[in-house]
Amino acid sequence: MVTKVTNYVIESLSSTKLSGNLPSSVRTGVENEWTFINAGLVATNSASYMTDTSGGSFSCTLPANPTFGNTICFMDAAGTFDVSPLRVLGNGEKIQRIIQDVDIDIKDKFIYFIYSGSTHGWIVGG
Repeated sequence: MVTKVTNYVIESLSSTKLSGNLPSSVRTGVENEWTFINAGLVATNSASYMTDTSGGSFSCTLPANPTFGNTICFMDAAGTFDVSPLRVLGNGEKIQRIIQDVDIDIKDKFIYFIYSGSTHGWIVGG
């Protein structure tokens, strides 16, 4: 399968890897191994989590001592974030420029937390 993305070509796409002539800035977070979770944990830098909150809400803690560009991804694998939100804890770092925890409560949401440094903390995208 070949799909064009702007001026880049995706040569292959599987559940764990995207390859082609994409720059690393586009591929960040996409090449990660996906881990299925249905209970809280402390996230690992540069990890991606398929998250199932159908058994109830739980919290995941972002990594301590992140470095610039660390990316954590959470995906609503069960489609239940709207009724059982995932809470993401900042672990002492800012999320969206303020010290706060975040509830992800939008069904089927796919969200990245990208660490930008101590001034702005984790920036949310997706």
